[in-house]
Amino acid sequence: MHNELIAYVFRAPINLFFDVTPIGKILNRFSKDLAVLDEQIYYNFGGFLVCFWQAVTCLVVATLAVPLILVVIVVFSLFAAWLFVYSMKAYKDCYRIESVTMSPILSYFQETFNGSSVIRAFGKEADFRDRSFELVNKTTCANQVTTGVFGWYSLRLDLLVSIILIAGCSACILLRDTADAILLTMML
Repeated sequence: MHNELIAYVFRAPINLFFDVTPIGKILNRFSKDLAVLDEQIYYNFGGFLVCFWQAVTCLVVATLAVPLILVVIVVFSLFAAWLFVYSMKAYKDCYRIESVTMSPILSYFQETFNGSSVIRAFGKEADFRDRSFELVNKTTCANQVTTGVFGWYSLRLDLLVSIILIAGCSACILLRDTADAILLTMML
């Protein structure tokens, strides 16, 4: 998809694409893609691998200690998957809105930079500063909503993990005489 977009942009006739598409929108798209590649993908992938292997080892130890805990984990994993699908719809929309609000800032910055001598000549610095603040406020509001949606999802996921932990602790207490004490200790 990304390569198709780049090919489309580079093959676009000047009068059909570059004249009607604001330069801020083009710059935003390409700079955002590069920022994701440079800053987020490797960091997120490394964190994912660490969490994945920790979860696998905890699951193996918990299953060896108390096999019935696997039923609780499966049920809550299905609920967590449903919660993920449910919340990611809203997160994608909020992230899209945040990206859309970034394009006018870049366009406005370029226009202001290119016309700075004219702006100073007519004494309109305050008007351009106010408009810039207005655009930044819109982007900040969109960012806050996106952060709120992610926080909503994280809170519910933390609640699910707490319930699984309570089930594990309860199993340790109830099965302390029948299960291996070392495995129960490792489970927690």
